Amino acid sequence: MIGDLLRLVKNMAGFTGSEHIMPYPIELAEPMASSFPGLVIVMDTKKDRILWMSPGALLFANITASTAKQLSARAFIQSYFQPAEPILELMEKHPPHAEFSSWFKKESDSRFVIGICSCIDKPSEEPHRLMMVFSDATEIENSRQALLQYAEELRQQSESIEALMQDKEYLLKDLETKNKQLHLMLSIAMESSVAQLILDEEKKILWCNEAAANLMNTYPQALYGKPLNHLPEHITRFLKVHETKAEPETVFLETLLENAPISLEVYQRGTGQSLPSWYLLHINPVVYEGSAYYIVSLSDITEIKHKEAQLKAYTKEIEDSLRYGQRIFSGFLPNPSRLRHHFSDAEIWFAPKKGIGGDFYYFEEVEEGILLVLGDSCGHGVPAALLSIYALTELRGALAKCRNSVACLYAYFLEKLHENIKEDGIPLSSFEMALLWIDWQKGTMDYMGVRRPLWVARGETLYEISPLKEHLSPSTTSTPELHTLAWHKGERLFLFSDGATDQLNPYGKKFSPHRLREIIKHHHDKPLSTLFAELKAQLSAWTGEEEQTDDILVIGIEL
Repeated sequence: MIGDLLRLVKNMAGFTGSEHIMPYPIELAEPMASSFPGLVIVMDTKKDRILWMSPGALLFANITASTAKQLSARAFIQSYFQPAEPILELMEKHPPHAEFSSWFKKESDSRFVIGICSCIDKPSEEPHRLMMVFSDATEIENSRQALLQYAEELRQQSESIEALMQDKEYLLKDLETKNKQLHLMLSIAMESSVAQLILDEEKKILWCNEAAANLMNTYPQALYGKPLNHLPEHITRFLKVHETKAEPETVFLETLLENAPISLEVYQRGTGQSLPSWYLLHINPVVYEGSAYYIVSLSDITEIKHKEAQLKAYTKEIEDSLRYGQRIFSGFLPNPSRLRHHFSDAEIWFAPKKGIGGDFYYFEEVEEGILLVLGDSCGHGVPAALLSIYALTELRGALAKCRNSVACLYAYFLEKLHENIKEDGIPLSSFEMALLWIDWQKGTMDYMGVRRPLWVARGETLYEISPLKEHLSPSTTSTPELHTLAWHKGERLFLFSDGATDQLNPYGKKFSPHRLREIIKHHHDKPLSTLFAELKAQLSAWTGEEEQTDDILVIGIEL
């Protein structure tokens, strides 16, 4: 049939007049389609025109032959086939034989077609005439899509069944695990030293363990079904101790059940045969299949309460000792307000982590100037405070010999450190220190630093005088560089311990010297009290709820 069709088309394609190419109007297409129902289109791809359409194709597209003649081949493909690109690609390649499928767009609906494209030129000629033979396969496509959808639904149902089977297997394993856990918990509860009872909604005992039975001098089975009023008084009547009341309040188990859930420490006075006892009472209500139950646990915490009382007394003793130590430590430090007598403005922020600690300061007016010292002993708390007191004592002793020489002061302190502190190779004590002598007559200042810099602020400009990088300890042999500078009225000097810059935020990040610099620069024209208030506020916001990590000491003076 295809061979006959090709011969017919080749013969018709030999005519050059359009009236011979398509000699029939659309009215004749329907009766002619009964004898030639096939859907055939012959195109000249070189001239981009339709050479011939079968009556069936004209009827299928619902167009006349004259309309078809006016359409270019590509325009016809683009207008009626979707997608058109695969067919347009075939028009470019002129294959001897190729299959295609597409949707054919009609006015009322779209039809799915399948067909073949064949080049009908002789092998010796340049190919440019293409024949499309196709047929309506909409019902087949709809059936195929329905089958695909049905197959997808079957796949989904299969997956759902498989998931249900997996869930069933998981639930069975979970039930088995919970059953084992339940048996284990029951075994533990039976052997537990914590007295445990289960009461029904009428407050009768459904179950109790050995510890509860022993507490009542009986065995578990003897208690099953017994109401609360049949139990011994020491199980149903307790004393609740209040910190604000001298006498304890009597509480009853039956009343406590009505207020469950509840967790409460209760107390029983001793009798002639027993000592006073403390218990931790837990009551938890449980609803199961519409009925209410109560789980009651009673733990003997007498020994814990005794240790708690001892710990409380010990803690109070330590706190009292720390407060006393703080008063002693404060006696070694000069009053910060005295510093304001020597400068245009002065401020000291001293905040040891534990009330006393390793940070310390000292200042003394000597001859025609003033000596200012900032120090930081290693560690925190009492051990660091002892080192700080030692350092302050030695510095005061050095003043009698050295007076206005920070170099002499440093050498004397290091000599005493070598003499008095023996570490046997274990570094237990070390210091960071800044020594500053301001000479009023000469208009100069001398600075020596060990890991503690001097910051000089002139307006918004901030200079750093760097210290020696190693710690000051009994093994130290180095001497920091002596810096002599001219001072000017209005300049501000800052000394600080590393606690001011090393405080951590909740993410473990340090406050940093950079932030301290920015605060000093930003408030260069404001009183030092305002600057220090801003520093405290920003450090507090930085640390948030985190604990203070180190002692804090910041000294600021304005010349």
